[in-house]
Amino acid sequence: MESEVPLNVLSVEDEPAFANLLKLNLKEALGATVTIAEDCAAARLALSSSAFDLVTLDYQLPDGDGLELLAEISRQEHPPPVVMVTGHGDEKTASKAIELGADGYVVKDQRMTTLLPAAIEKALEKEAYKRALRESEQEYRELVELSRSIILKTDSVGNITFINRFGCEFFGYSEKELVGKNVVGTIVPEVESTGRDLISMVSDIMTDPDAYHPNLNENVRRDGERAWVLWTNRSIRDESGKTIGTLAIGNDITELKKTEDALKRSEAEYRAVVEDQTELVVRFQKGGIMTFLNDALCSFTGLPREELLGTSFLKFIPEEEKVYMQEQLSSLDEKNPVAITEH
Repeated sequence: MESEVPLNVLSVEDEPAFANLLKLNLKEALGATVTIAEDCAAARLALSSSAFDLVTLDYQLPDGDGLELLAEISRQEHPPPVVMVTGHGDEKTASKAIELGADGYVVKDQRMTTLLPAAIEKALEKEAYKRALRESEQEYRELVELSRSIILKTDSVGNITFINRFGCEFFGYSEKELVGKNVVGTIVPEVESTGRDLISMVSDIMTDPDAYHPNLNENVRRDGERAWVLWTNRSIRDESGKTIGTLAIGNDITELKKTEDALKRSEAEYRAVVEDQTELVVRFQKGGIMTFLNDALCSFTGLPREELLGTSFLKFIPEEEKVYMQEQLSSLDEKNPVAITEH
């Protein structure tokens, strides 16, 4: 194994002759730098003062059991991989060592000089994979926690299994207060202000989350304030493909919804005022092309709205007034189309 930085190995071995053999074997096969600890106490001291890429560990030591030391090492936050190297073990010992976190098990015999470097390389590959996985998980958690969107996971009946920091802040709860609770009754009201039954809606989402991608519904904060959230829902499936939960990402669009509702009300009020007029109301472009007209104009002409829009209202002007009207239309200021410039 070639590396720019030598592999740093701690070998816990109480037999001096075998310790020297280990040192030579690992240096020749892996280019490793090997530190020898003759007992558990020396191993603990070495581990507390230095960082090692890997530990080889004997089973029987002068001041303790190698398995007990293995258990101590495994309890570290990010323990180095450990390969047991012993001449006193058996299958039961090997099984117990793997259970306690050993990454390999090699017996002291004539094959050791070949098997040990191979076991170490395998253990290091496994450690590299675990390190990459930890880093990936850390990046994922940072991404989730720094997100300015609500990120929510539920089980198949709507109980919250995860919610990110922003989601907690948005709804006004701590994570502990929400995890394990159903979305209905906490962050989703039973009935929307529109009258929609949200209990049924949530039940439908839990049955088939992908059918609600996206979905807009009203939510409720801890203080009772209502908020409109646009959710993107995706199924969480097990290995057999069965839906076991929902991943939902939500964005608050309350202000946009309020603006849209106000605009709709304004348009409705405008249309009501215009349509209630008995006078003819028409909006047109330069040249007299009609772009809007009220029902009074339809009644006056006897023609439906679809036949009038896009045509010129000049055809309804008496011949003796058309020249004057055309002059007025030609003087329209496009920047201020309501005003007609006097000649």
